[in-house]
Amino acid sequence: MVRGFGPSGLILAAALILGLLGPLDPVPERIGIALALCLWAASRLAPLDDGDVGAPAARWRRCVPPAAVACGAALLLAAESVETRLALVTAMALAMPAPARRADGAFGAGVLCLRLLLQGVPWIWQWEVEISRLVSRGVGILTGQKLDFGPTVSGLDLLLLFALYAAVSRPAGRVPSFRRLGGAVAITVIYIAILPSAAASATLVPFDRVGLFNMAREHLAPRPDQIARVMFGWPAVLFALLCLAWMGAWGRESSVPALPPSGLPRRRAAGGWGVAGLAVLLITLMIVADRPAGERRPGEVVILKSPAFDMEVPARGRFGAGRAGMFGMLPRYLELDGHRTRVHEGGLTAAATRDASILVVALPTAPFTREELSVLESFVASGGALLALGDHTDLLGTMGPMNRLLAPWGIALRFDSAYPAVHEWQGCVDGPGGRRHVFTGIGTGASLQIGAGARPLVIGRHAISDAGDRNNTGRGAFLGNYGYDSGERIADLVLAARARHGLGQVAVFGDTSSFQNLVLPFSYPFVAGLMDDFARPAPRARDLARALAGITAALLGLLAVAGSRPAPGGLVGAVLALQLTALMTGAGGAPLDRLPEGSRVALIDTGHLNRFSLDLWHDDSIGGLIVNLERDGYLPIAVDDGFAHRPMRRAFLPVLVAPQAPFSPAELRALERHLEEGGDLLVAAGPAQNRAVTPLLSRHGVAIQDLPLGPVPIRPNLDQAAFELARKEPRFREAWPVVTDPRWSSISLYRAFDHDVVVRVEVGSRGGQLLVIGDPAFLTDRVLENETTAWEGNVRLLEDLLQAEGGA
Repeated sequence: MVRGFGPSGLILAAALILGLLGPLDPVPERIGIALALCLWAASRLAPLDDGDVGAPAARWRRCVPPAAVACGAALLLAAESVETRLALVTAMALAMPAPARRADGAFGAGVLCLRLLLQGVPWIWQWEVEISRLVSRGVGILTGQKLDFGPTVSGLDLLLLFALYAAVSRPAGRVPSFRRLGGAVAITVIYIAILPSAAASATLVPFDRVGLFNMAREHLAPRPDQIARVMFGWPAVLFALLCLAWMGAWGRESSVPALPPSGLPRRRAAGGWGVAGLAVLLITLMIVADRPAGERRPGEVVILKSPAFDMEVPARGRFGAGRAGMFGMLPRYLELDGHRTRVHEGGLTAAATRDASILVVALPTAPFTREELSVLESFVASGGALLALGDHTDLLGTMGPMNRLLAPWGIALRFDSAYPAVHEWQGCVDGPGGRRHVFTGIGTGASLQIGAGARPLVIGRHAISDAGDRNNTGRGAFLGNYGYDSGERIADLVLAARARHGLGQVAVFGDTSSFQNLVLPFSYPFVAGLMDDFARPAPRARDLARALAGITAALLGLLAVAGSRPAPGGLVGAVLALQLTALMTGAGGAPLDRLPEGSRVALIDTGHLNRFSLDLWHDDSIGGLIVNLERDGYLPIAVDDGFAHRPMRRAFLPVLVAPQAPFSPAELRALERHLEEGGDLLVAAGPAQNRAVTPLLSRHGVAIQDLPLGPVPIRPNLDQAAFELARKEPRFREAWPVVTDPRWSSISLYRAFDHDVVVRVEVGSRGGQLLVIGDPAFLTDRVLENETTAWEGNVRLLEDLLQAEGGA
């Protein structure tokens, strides 16, 4: 029985790696992949004949599948790249015993080559999307509906996986069972037809619960339940039905090549050398496509000012995260990575671009003149880079000027809002470098229409194109209803695109959020990597090498599917060798590893199950903390991979807000060394976080007592005048005593009921400060500062805690 489910486990692992079953968070996705691999490995245990019982060779054969999966899964779950994960699955398949090895290895190689082909040759990806849309429209016409589905939602991608496995596992010389193939196609067509009406109904999938999906906090009432269920729950049902359609055929897998002997050369040596040559060519092309393109060009990042945005930064005396400005912090973050910036106002002339390396155009409200368009085209053609930022539904009349600007490069903003299945696009994007969980910072913006000369940079796999509404004026900004309406496009939307022109390049985003003040602390690695690449030369050889790599991988994949034994190994070896090369040559090159000495950067820990929300505009989010840090002269950056291997500068300020998972010994040593070398550390926690923070605090004579002080200070009912006066004094939501050892030099900044609640402890002889707040909620929006208002007493208390005299 278990053997019959083996292919299902393998296909399920591939589908989860590709993100075809919905927008999963990284942890449940890894759990699902691990369970699928275990099911697959259990099905591949070699059966023991009566004569083999107790034989060492037989026992060894039975140990191979679980051992291969255990080793491969450990590497796979630590990898982020989709291509690397697929290569590891294929490597595991090649370690399986016969007869399953041939079919499983060929399937893994086929999926991997398909992925590389779609990544390297963007017009093939567009072709696949258009086929899916055409099929869904045809089904809609037959059923009296308006349907427009991308392959992620239509089931086309899943159908391809099942058809691929059927092709590689068929007996030698036989064609696939068209009856089963026809049944699978029929199931997919019925699925497309019923999906719009079925989306509002819950499935039996355990995770199909609307409550798991974050709802958008917009001015209009959202209806995300239909969207969420289209993107998750129902694809799992389709997967189960396709498994049933093919399950009878999977018991007859063969280790014989799928094609007749005449279909491939019989000489193994010649075939092996040919595959080796293709593998060497593939890795060479991939290295050329991914290597850095020389040193940065000299010049500035010039931001073209528009009336539709401001360059303000958080300022003292101006409270409310909603008044923190839009792009004012962008120059400071870019300067953090070594760029020189300038804001240009007025008309665009050749003189204005003379010293520029990158031009940033955001939300133009008036059309560019013919002369200005000529200047921009000449700038790009001569080697400059243009970054164009638009927004949803013709916001403030910016769509027309943007589309006229972008017309030469075949990119246009659509009159819609690209709205994700889950908030903040978690698990919904196919990002740069094949990383599905990269945080781009993209919010609700327009999707893009791209032509043959452009390629996707970020794809919204699980999203809808919510059509704009011209009647929704004023604050509505022409937004739609954030729900699925008949005819709206679902899945596989282009959120950012890239094109080349002459010696330069152009990147277009349908949303500005990634570059805004409150989002940059989270999107900085993505933005810094993009701008670093933009500041370097853009040789056309990279795009050509990427396309040729995709075609070469496709050739290896075809050989693998056709029965070539060395082809899967060659493909896997090339991909893994590239990843190993990148690890060996790319150390220290990440944006967070390039932070300069002396920069006042606040590293906000987000990787220890911290008790706050990463979404903005929530009571338990840290948007207010970001505003306060920026107001006090810091550049906050969220880090989710800890502090153990991160270069720590003395001017850095690690911020630990209610961590609930313990820090590793290496992280504790890094934070301790940071304090001893004169750095500061800010901790906000309560007894519930003692398991995480006590190993750090106890080294400096600090402890958080399990004695609830409650909301302090306690005040009776106040009238409006008294309440406004009270806001000017500190206020705690859940205070706990912070106890300090008298042998350490400490200063109490706030006391309640004769207990210290906020303390500053001096560490070492170089001026390091341990700053402790006995309230895990103090740094959240509810207590510190929200979208419109702030508790001024808390803002000033935090300012005093971080004042320069204290070492921060």
